[in-house]
This record gives sequence, C-alpha cells and structure tokens, in this order.
Amino acid sequence: MKPMLKLILKPVAIAALGLAALVVAGVITVPPAARAAVESGSEFAFGVPATIGSIKASPGISTTTLGFSDYEIESPDGFEEPLLTFGHFEVGVGTRSLVGNVKELGVLEIKDVELTILQNGLRSNLAPVVAQLKSLAERSREGAAPGAEGDPATEGADDGPKGPGPRLKVGRVRIAGVRARLKVDGIPGVQPVDETVELPVLERDWSSDSGEEGFTVADLSAHLLEELEISALEGLRGEVPDEVLDAVAKGLEGGLDTILDGASQELEGILGEKAGELLDAGSGLFGGR
Repeated sequence: MKPMLKLILKPVAIAALGLAALVVAGVITVPPAARAAVESGSEFAFGVPATIGSIKASPGISTTTLGFSDYEIESPDGFEEPLLTFGHFEVGVGTRSLVGNVKELGVLEIKDVELTILQNGLRSNLAPVVAQLKSLAERSREGAAPGAEGDPATEGADDGPKGPGPRLKVGRVRIAGVRARLKVDGIPGVQPVDETVELPVLERDWSSDSGEEGFTVADLSAHLLEELEISALEGLRGEVPDEVLDAVAKGLEGGLDTILDGASQELEGILGEKAGELLDAGSGLFGGR
C-alpha cells in the first residue's frame, strides 16, 4: 500500500473504530444509567415510585437520542391508579455531556400523557406530590441540595439511589396528546364528578429557567407537573362545576384543611337556613308571626 494512501486511511480507520466504540458503549451503558437516573430522580422529586417500561438509545457523535416508553409515576399509598404516565418520552442529549456533571438536553418531546387527579374526601393523590415538590423548591432556593434523607448534601450530589439525580440543561419542551382526568367524590357540599378532557399541545422554552447550571430531575419534574396541572384545570373549566375546580385548586394551594373549612362553612350556612325555616314554622304553629 502506498504511503500516502496509508496516511489517508489511518485517521479514517481510527475515526470509524472510535464511532463504533461510541455506539457499542452507548447501547450498553446509556440505557441502564438513564433508567437509574430518571427512576431514582423522579422518586426523589415526586416522593412516590417511578418506573420506565423500556429505553432505547441512538448514540451519535454530537447527540445521543434517548427514548423512554411507558414512563409511570405512581400515586401515593391508598390510590390504585397512577398519577402520571408518559407513553413516549424522547430527548436528545449532547454526547459529550453524558460524562459531564450537566447533561445538555436539546428538544424534549413527550407524547401520550395521562394526568389523573383523584380527590376522595379529604385525600388527594396530587396534593402530597405538590407539597413534596414545593419543599424541594424551597430548599433549592435556600442554596442547599437535599440528600436522600432530606439532609443538605454537597453541591452536585447525584448518585444516591434516591438522590436528586443529574443536572439537566433543558431547551425546548413539547408535550402532545395530553389527557387529564379529574375524579372528585366524598367532599361535603361539593358535587361528585368524573371527567376526562383532551388538552392542547404544550410548547415551552425552558433554556432561561434551567440556566447554565441546569435543572435537577426534581426541578424538571416540578416544571412538568406544574404545566400539566395548570393546563388540566383550565381544560376542565366549563366541563365540571366551578365549585369543584375551586375546591380542588384550594386544596392544592393551601392544603386539604382549606377544603374542609370551606365545606364546613357551607354546611353551617345550610344548617342555619334550615334552622331558621324550622323556627318560622314553629312560630306559626304557636300563633307567632
């Protein structure tokens, strides 16, 4: 072989071997690592178990595409139906960033989403999760990255089985095929409902929100759930009575005691009216007014 041809083929062969090694390494190592990071990070964020059905990775020189199927966030104990499911969840990750502290996500595509909000009496499947996310957000604003047991951890901690997960630099987010179900029963003075609506496509740019340091998985989870919750309540407006949505929203904002207080006040008003009617009837029997 001529020396010039050898000089040309050698770098080509090295590049080809490097790409092959990248593909093999990506196929073997990326899905398990991604599964562990997302499942543990989601459980840390939501405070409930999270599972992924399957993961596929398509490694590339600049971008590695990860696809998650059947990603499910369970409801708290006492509720059988999952809180949130994603049929398909796809994201492009900067290949170089896979080994760094901050994973660079390009476009986040989420399809076939189902959000189920259950309110059984004073028990909600969503309220405890919202409270968990608010607690994490408050700790984050105070400058501490909480550890697996709720104690402050060193900055960048991400490898514990129930830790906050890796930091994620997020770009554009698109959520399509969203269905929201609201089931309310057992609240005094509030009409029972069971309604499902389809929501419009949500498109957001979270580049500024995630910044250079990136989101934790908990931050990203909070953003996703907040967008879905707001969109769900807006989509249900007009489909269910306003007092039902107001009761659910108040419970999410101020705790379940708010619902109880409102229901008690309404019940007191009804009892007061009935008592007045009985007194008027009694007065009539005894020659009163």
